[in-house]
Amino acid sequence: MIVHGHEQMCTPSTYNACTMQTSDFPGTTPPACQSAQKVLLANADPERGLFAGAASPDHRGSEHHYASIWARDLGITVIGALSLSGDGMPSTAMDTIAHAALKSIMILAANQYPSGEIPTVVFPEGSPETGGHPYADCGETGGVDSTAWWILALRHLNAHAPALIDLDLLQSHIERAISWLLSRDMNQTGLIDSPEAGDWMDSTLVRHGKVFYNNVLLYAALLACNELPLPQGSPIRPAAFAEDLRERINMAFWPEEGKSWRFLVGPLGSSRAARSQGRYPHPATPEAYRHAVSQNRWHYISHITYAEFVDKCDTFANVLAVLAGIPDPSRSSLILSGLLDHSTRTPFPLSTYTEPVAANDISGMYKSHCDPMQGERWRNPPGSYHNAGIWPFIGGYWCAALAASGRKEDAIHELERLSLWCTANDFNEWGQFEDGAPGGNPCQSWSAGALLLAYRAVRNAGREDVREARARTVPLFAL
Repeated sequence: MIVHGHEQMCTPSTYNACTMQTSDFPGTTPPACQSAQKVLLANADPERGLFAGAASPDHRGSEHHYASIWARDLGITVIGALSLSGDGMPSTAMDTIAHAALKSIMILAANQYPSGEIPTVVFPEGSPETGGHPYADCGETGGVDSTAWWILALRHLNAHAPALIDLDLLQSHIERAISWLLSRDMNQTGLIDSPEAGDWMDSTLVRHGKVFYNNVLLYAALLACNELPLPQGSPIRPAAFAEDLRERINMAFWPEEGKSWRFLVGPLGSSRAARSQGRYPHPATPEAYRHAVSQNRWHYISHITYAEFVDKCDTFANVLAVLAGIPDPSRSSLILSGLLDHSTRTPFPLSTYTEPVAANDISGMYKSHCDPMQGERWRNPPGSYHNAGIWPFIGGYWCAALAASGRKEDAIHELERLSLWCTANDFNEWGQFEDGAPGGNPCQSWSAGALLLAYRAVRNAGREDVREARARTVPLFAL
């Protein structure tokens, strides 16, 4: 079949023989990465954008759902897809992917809401449900992460292909986007809030309140804005806000003895001295914080709601935090060691949470009573989809975090496991927690892009110039 102008057969037979060999790393691009590049080219059209997946009318009738522009998929994909720029990917392929990414960025910017929010998804050519009319929305409850991923996609494309973009044309879009994110702080603690299912976990396995994942993304977006132009006189101070936010994230989501919740009260950039005076006058949150302290903690908590710190390990959020430089080296080591121990017990890396969430779990995260309202393929029985399903895009970022942290041999081992699953399963969206059986759609851009990111990070592990680059920024921006 012809998908978006590129001949690409998205069938298992295309990729089954493609494996990642350790001996490939010093040399040319291994077959698994070549296959990942083919998936990306199948989903890239410079005139239409970089789509989340290939059009596949024979696969659950989902061609309109995946052959569309998803802001979060774009950001997750672009950071990996452009990671081989000038290093193993043909220049023509790189140009195609870069121009398609730019098209997606501009389409999302053109559909930005007056509030500043970037749409979660745009169907440029409509869908059967919309009668073929172009359509954009923010999911069923909102997509807080989509706006942050748009900023990160823009920053990464500009870093790798600056000649493509006139950033001056996007200044107001950037400021409005980061301003919208900052305004999600509902009680002026410097930490943003999210509605139920208000990020990439947009189905019946939900988190809400102050979600660790979305606050990590805000931090990364602020760092990205430090490299992007903002209008003259903008009140946003990306570097200062980011450093303030990092301190608050580490206090709130890694509870410790002797910390006062009063320190968080006040918007980003407010006086640290003023926030250290007196006590917080409300009892529920400080008491819940004290109950969340654990001497055996090895990961950040998932999210904070009223009087509850949900102490589950959101793997992607913890991996992103390591890549963004949020934890200190000691905490990073605890996180990586804990996740590595977990990964050895799954068919391939890495599940969304380290354990499935039962319907009767006290957190209330799994809304099993809502599953019948949801489409069958997006339901969340334990071990499936968002409920501890295994997502290869998380695995790719996980391998990159290992490599960037000096654990090259562990990264190679995990990358080999990941590449075998991706190539055997057509770069599928996700696999079952117990046996790794593919449960989603094939030919996913973020699955392919994250594999390339992992390969690049492993290949660059130990390089002096890369270490020097990381000394000037964070690993996420220097893989």
